[in-house]
Amino acid sequence: MTYTFNRVAVAGERATLESKDVASIIATIFQGAIAVEEVDLEPAHAATNLDSRGMHVCARQQLGNIEAWAPEGKTTWVVAGHDEPAANPVTTLPQSLTNNPEIGAIGTLMQLAGIPAECAFASVAEVNTAIGTENLGGANTAWFENRDLLAQVRGRALDKIGNRSLAVASATERPLLGLDSTLAQGYGGNALNVVGQHAVRALTQFYQQFSDIAQAEQLAPASTSFARAVGSGAGLGIGALALGLRGQLTGLPEVLADAFNLRQHVAAADLVVGIIDTLHPQTIADSPIRMLTALAAEYALPCILFTHESSLSKHELSEWGIHQAYVIDRSKANSDVSRILAGTWIRKR
Repeated sequence: MTYTFNRVAVAGERATLESKDVASIIATIFQGAIAVEEVDLEPAHAATNLDSRGMHVCARQQLGNIEAWAPEGKTTWVVAGHDEPAANPVTTLPQSLTNNPEIGAIGTLMQLAGIPAECAFASVAEVNTAIGTENLGGANTAWFENRDLLAQVRGRALDKIGNRSLAVASATERPLLGLDSTLAQGYGGNALNVVGQHAVRALTQFYQQFSDIAQAEQLAPASTSFARAVGSGAGLGIGALALGLRGQLTGLPEVLADAFNLRQHVAAADLVVGIIDTLHPQTIADSPIRMLTALAAEYALPCILFTHESSLSKHELSEWGIHQAYVIDRSKANSDVSRILAGTWIRKR
């Protein structure tokens, strides 16, 4: 028996149903007559899935501990997304201690350099004391305002890293700084007002100096801040930090697509099915689903999505390479998916 589509690629994020559930539904209702390939693109599963593929994945919170990194000569991966700041890190500069050194990832740099993370916004004098160097001037200013001291701290961190490589797989395209940054906007596009002006000013100063120092090593040095790069806001700035430590910053969708041979699965299919919890401009822009739809378009394949909410117009669906988006009820997702697939797309010839 033949059907309108006989080879289906299913991939997506976690919703009421996951990609494996939709693949199971297809296998059940068509009694194995349809070939199904399933790929898990859920960002929350990414670290575990990439680790199972032999990639050394380090938790964001452990990055300041070099023992958690891959051995010399290997790449350490960090999967980071659109984390929102919980509290303002500083109210004045300099500030001896901060309870939120992860904001801006300066605390991670300090840890790699052998300095307590809480000194992320400390003074020149305090950081000089911590690393045992002579006073470099401006003792009562924030330590990163002194270019020589910042270069020393970065050098200590690079010495600790050695021949290891850091790669950040960013689940967001937002930068660390700017009007559309992870510090200014929440995951759903809502305005944030958690990080105060002192902290934003400090992060702006730090990353401009940090970027200038790192880019001076290049043959054609630029003068752009790493904190404004696409995806640099991942993990509250760990994406920006990686760029300044001779690492790489890449999108999580691209990393997952490569690790799971998504192109190969799509190329072998004649229908592509995606799953995303909510389908809005801001959610699909940061979703691995965009890689799925792009590949489907490249191979001229129909691509349909199952979701629980959608605000995209027909024109927007077309722009994203989506032939049809089906909004399914969370309480009867299984029956909705079965009915739509069997009654609309995968029919007997």
